[in-house]
Amino acid sequence: MKIDFSKIPIQDDCFNKENNVGFLATEHKEFFHNIMEITLLESASKTAREKWQLNQLNHLIDHAKKNSEFWRQRIKKDQLDSLEDLKEIPILERKDLKQQVTAEGCLLDENDHKIFEHNTSGSSGVPIKFYYADLNEGLNGFRSFSRFFVGNFDLTDNTTQLFAASGVPYPGHSTQQSEGIGRKGFLATGIRRVISYNNPDLESLKQEMKKEAIGHLIANPYIMETLIQIYTPQELKDDGLTVWSPIGGTAPDYMIKYFEDVGVRTTSTYASEEIGMIGYECNEHKGHFHISTSNVILECIPEEDLNFGKDTKLGRVLITKMSSRATPFIRYDIGDIGELLDECPCGHKGPTIKNLYGRAKSLVRKKDGSIFPFLVQVKNHPFITNYKEYRFIQTDLNTIRIQIGGISSITEEEVEQWAGVVYDQVGKGQFEIEIELVDQIDWGGSKKKIPFKSLVI
Repeated sequence: MKIDFSKIPIQDDCFNKENNVGFLATEHKEFFHNIMEITLLESASKTAREKWQLNQLNHLIDHAKKNSEFWRQRIKKDQLDSLEDLKEIPILERKDLKQQVTAEGCLLDENDHKIFEHNTSGSSGVPIKFYYADLNEGLNGFRSFSRFFVGNFDLTDNTTQLFAASGVPYPGHSTQQSEGIGRKGFLATGIRRVISYNNPDLESLKQEMKKEAIGHLIANPYIMETLIQIYTPQELKDDGLTVWSPIGGTAPDYMIKYFEDVGVRTTSTYASEEIGMIGYECNEHKGHFHISTSNVILECIPEEDLNFGKDTKLGRVLITKMSSRATPFIRYDIGDIGELLDECPCGHKGPTIKNLYGRAKSLVRKKDGSIFPFLVQVKNHPFITNYKEYRFIQTDLNTIRIQIGGISSITEEEVEQWAGVVYDQVGKGQFEIEIELVDQIDWGGSKKKIPFKSLVI
């Protein structure tokens, strides 16, 4: 990992003008200090990195055992002697997480910390409530920014993010614009635009994106598959697109090729609502993600029925988030599978994951043949957390069936709420909506419970 500071757009007026020892102006020191500490740790030797991780892990275990009967029952040792001891702690599944949060709530004192309540994304069909503190929010911001340093991004580029939201009126999108990704007065960066969308008018969305140079585009692959029906990769590049970072799903190979054929780089991150940054894609080897070792310890537990070829060693991905004190995530089964390497073929001397399989394609086809993303977002429909499990199925061009597990009756008000999730994605009048109540949804033995599938794509 090499950083050429001569290429980083540091402002001319960011250095110390006071009569004391120091180089950076006081207001920039913490920002630069945190970015460099994360970069140093994730570039360090395995021995140094694992010593730090073990120390952080033991702090988390000490906190969890002092404040949670749930964790006292699961963790027998007061302190771990090595990271190998982590394997003695039971795997944390979603039902276990729900049990802990329901019984004990947040494990941090709200008088000492600013606490946020959140839900998992619902990508596994069972959204779960959890808590995090303001410290985690700040650290996740520093980790995200450090990726721009090590990932060879042009920091002078604009940043444009397409963000799925709810209740955005016609034409189905709205824009917020702010100063760029750097701290004010420290880095000379481009502007940042967040374009929130909800079943948008595509031509109008295209015109909105064209108002400023696009630069680095952060967008779900499903909305991109929808958008390129009228806005080709070449047109996007002509309008300033330099890098596309898919989020919330894996971009198919043909989409990556579309963009790279016109000279637009694609690079992804591996992240989740509850964990934050898990890994970032290697600059040299597509599909290889360097693990964010300042944030997580990652394990892959082999399973015999995961057979993707004799030379592939896939396993269930378990995540331990070392700063997760409000709601501890220790050996958390995130619902993905992948193959863990000790280091990357590029020479990065740190854990790397490849062959990562997570969310399946979530696209709905309309009667006119167009396709749109169908992404169930609990943050927009929090009532969903009251239900055991659910799944949306496009059975034909006219019908979406909603399966709801664990209930035997439903009110008209509940039907309208569930129908509202569909309307939020594809608008009213596009589909007939069927409700199917079942004791338990048949997921077909899938390792990951995907809440939407189309039988016509």
